[in-house]
Amino acid sequence: MNVWLYAAGDGRVLEYCVGEAFNARCRAHDEVVVMTSAHYGRMRLGRCVGANYGKLGCQLDVKTQFDAWCSGRRTCTVRVSSIIDSLPEGTFPCGRDFNGYLEASYTCIKGLLRRKLTAQAKQAAA
Repeated sequence: MNVWLYAAGDGRVLEYCVGEAFNARCRAHDEVVVMTSAHYGRMRLGRCVGANYGKLGCQLDVKTQFDAWCSGRRTCTVRVSSIIDSLPEGTFPCGRDFNGYLEASYTCIKGLLRRKLTAQAKQAAA
């Protein structure tokens, strides 16, 4: 079962468990998503992690991946499982046997959509 949670868009950090998806959406037509943070791991006990098992505080900064997936777009959906699938072997912050979760935040700013910027850059180069 997939759970679709919508992020606030006001910079608040929210958590997304395995089986859920991070959804960023800017309401205004002239605004785009800018990721402000994204970490995957077992940062603390909470909604997604109920027991310590000696694996708390381990995390990996995945903001670079989220910038590529989301920043510069009006909407963005990333399943937590996509993060797991994108990690190279040996980079799991808490070991492969422990499910982590995503903590992420974004804001919306006025700006051009990424595809418009790409089209403008191609025109300028021609």
